[in-house]
Amino acid sequence: MAGPAPSPRSRPIHYICPSCHLYLLSWDQPTQSVEMFHKVGLWEDFWTREVRLICQYCLGATDILDQRLVELLRNRFGLAPTGGALRRSLP
Repeated sequence: MAGPAPSPRSRPIHYICPSCHLYLLSWDQPTQSVEMFHKVGLWEDFWTREVRLICQYCLGATDILDQRLVELLRNRFGLAPTGGALRRSLP
């Protein structure tokens, strides 16, 4: 009798700079692994609180990031969205 069929492995999500087309990072959701290929930063929109990845080579911005990835980058690499840390530190 055969065992349960293995679940299909999802592929990592690749984030690419829309301006200079550099691969910025790769994120594998199931294993929570992140591989950075170039220097990046996080940018948070003031009104919507949506976070985007910023290429430090040309300052191009990616699409909106998944909140789980933002938390992972914040916890593992100490990246904080611009403006977010400043707002929290003000009285």
